[in-house]
Amino acid sequence: MAAPPLPYPRNHTVEIDDNPRDGAKEANAARVEMRWARYRDEVIPSCPDCHAAGVPLLFGLPAPEARKAAAAGELALGGCFLPEEPVPNWQCPRQHRWHDADERTWNTQLLAALLAHGYTERDHDA
Repeated sequence: MAAPPLPYPRNHTVEIDDNPRDGAKEANAARVEMRWARYRDEVIPSCPDCHAAGVPLLFGLPAPEARKAAAAGELALGGCFLPEEPVPNWQCPRQHRWHDADERTWNTQLLAALLAHGYTERDHDA
């Protein structure tokens, strides 16, 4: 079964004009930051405590790709034991954890992080 398409390009790049004419570099950088902020606010859930962007929180024994993604800061490992209901599914850089009902966003972000580090469903179906 093929992996579902990502809602955004995984390794996209943004070109910034390096020509310092009339503040064009600063204006372009501001536009890039504004686009990232809009994307982050619309797609990635933010922490209800500190409002930082969250990463998917994964419980259980992690696959090697999950360990790599966690080391890169693309997901968080929650350990082997599930906490009380509702089980949190997001974590911010300050390690606040929360549950967000939008499981589709969590699944998409988790799968994107795993695929970026070599995960294939074929490896884990056996």
